[in-house]
Amino acid sequence: MSAYEDPVTTIIRLLGKKIQVIKDDNSIATIYVSKEWYDRELFKNYDAQISVGLAQSQDEKLEISGRIRRRIGRLRVNIWATDRPQTSDPGRTMRQKIVEEVNRVVRQNMKTPNQAFYDFSGLGYPSGDPHKAFSGAAATELVPSDSGWAELSNLDYQKIWHPDSVDYSKSTSVNLQYAMMLFRFKLGPREQSVKNIMLTFEGYATGHETAPGRWVSPDGFSDPDSFWDYENLAYDTLITTSPWCEIPGESWSSFLYLTLASGIQCNKLKAYLSLFALPGFSPIDIDVYRDGAWVHVFEGDFTENGWNEFSFGQGLVTQMRIRGYNPNVGSSIPNCLREVYFWQVPEIENGITIKVWNHVASAWQNAQTGTGGADETITITLTTSITDYIDDSGYVWLLARTTNPSNGTTAAIIYCDYVSCTVMVNGITYLDVISFRDADRVDTKPIIFRTEFVLKSWSFEDIGGVF
Repeated sequence: MSAYEDPVTTIIRLLGKKIQVIKDDNSIATIYVSKEWYDRELFKNYDAQISVGLAQSQDEKLEISGRIRRRIGRLRVNIWATDRPQTSDPGRTMRQKIVEEVNRVVRQNMKTPNQAFYDFSGLGYPSGDPHKAFSGAAATELVPSDSGWAELSNLDYQKIWHPDSVDYSKSTSVNLQYAMMLFRFKLGPREQSVKNIMLTFEGYATGHETAPGRWVSPDGFSDPDSFWDYENLAYDTLITTSPWCEIPGESWSSFLYLTLASGIQCNKLKAYLSLFALPGFSPIDIDVYRDGAWVHVFEGDFTENGWNEFSFGQGLVTQMRIRGYNPNVGSSIPNCLREVYFWQVPEIENGITIKVWNHVASAWQNAQTGTGGADETITITLTTSITDYIDDSGYVWLLARTTNPSNGTTAAIIYCDYVSCTVMVNGITYLDVISFRDADRVDTKPIIFRTEFVLKSWSFEDIGGVF
């Protein structure tokens, strides 16, 4: 059965992790959070101290049998500050800033005080302790202690600080090798009190090319206005033949639709265009049917008697349509279209796999995967055998790798935007501020500026344990 974490320990971790005070000189205040009581020696190295102690604990029956109970706690949280010559903030100002922070942190975490959250924000090399991130490449999944891991640089750490558009990437072009990353989180709670762990990875990975890019001819047409003749000659692979239509002066032709029986991933097309008659024929207008909607690709002049390429955003394309304009007054001219091809983009096998290290079994386990070609969120949630995944040093290890290895030609690349670890402990599930008051110590020199909070907490128990 999991152990119960006492409320004092929970609140010390919550305040120590969440409170951030900015001094008047824009530096971050150093605040020591501990169990009771005040220690004057701490002011040599810290701007302030917060002490936490249990004032009272009371059990309350929630049913007649007394099997389900609520444990209600009253806790003292004291803020201690004084005037320090080496700081920009006088003691009274520092105390007031911390008072506001305690109120903010307790209110924002009222329903989840027993949740501990870890990421790499603000960390770097070698100051990344206790959390660290590494990258590597190998034909098999490297264990956490393998010498093949290399820690991220300061600049690389910054790329995984926040979920944004800046990703860290690791690639390998060695045949059959995977690109991979390793993340180490140092947990604060005792492993026996951990209720569940959620590991989250935001990113994606690409693998080898499964099919090369190629030009694809249309395999059908549609001419709803019956404006064209010999429509199939637009995709007979010959530039010496062409579909036919005559375009009246100062007019657009009707659209000729060239279709694909099966849609392809496409980001450009090419057309061989030439002038049959009067000079000055222009422009042409081209659209593609991409991802279920028509998208405009091009309108304007073109290169005569040659191939013209037209690019657009990649998507699933099933057809295109083209028409021409005759700017000449009172003269009809034939169309200029000879041949058309769609570009089918290379097929890259995307895939990311994440796993967590079981130090008892000495194996990577609980695999979760993603297949996107852009940042996606993948999560591992541990609810059983928790202690198997927290090693003797209190570390949890997360592996992320490309699902597919490099084929020696196309690189396997892993992209990481953000990583986090959320831990829920068995303990208090509610926390709020009852009151606070100033209780300065004026009998000392310098004066100790003190504010005492009274907090209320509770947790629930049954005869089988805490839940």
